[in-house]
Amino acid sequence: MEVVNLRFAEVPANVIPEPTGWLSSLTVTKDDVMHWIELGVMLLLALVVLLLVVRPLIRRILETEPPPPAKDTNIAAAIAGGDVQAGGDRGRRDCARNQGCCCGRPRPRR
Repeated sequence: MEVVNLRFAEVPANVIPEPTGWLSSLTVTKDDVMHWIELGVMLLLALVVLLLVVRPLIRRILETEPPPPAKDTNIAAAIAGGDVQAGGDRGRRDCARNQGCCCGRPRPRR
């Protein structure tokens, strides 16, 4: 058995002429399509980050907190002769009169 190195058969190259001049910018290649797909995916990721991360952070930053109750309300209630407690509520007497309690205390038993 004899091993002989042979050259592969040469195939004539069919060269497709590429447009030159201003027509060369109108052709769309595979690289152009892949670049557009890449930009589209990056745009979608940026929108997801904006909606799920940045938007809640900005909401928390811009959210206004209610002002703390003024200490003058307790003084005004004491001058008027009402019961003075934290937050200026009227005390257990009003809870006993009401059917439901609005201040968070348990309902009194009768």
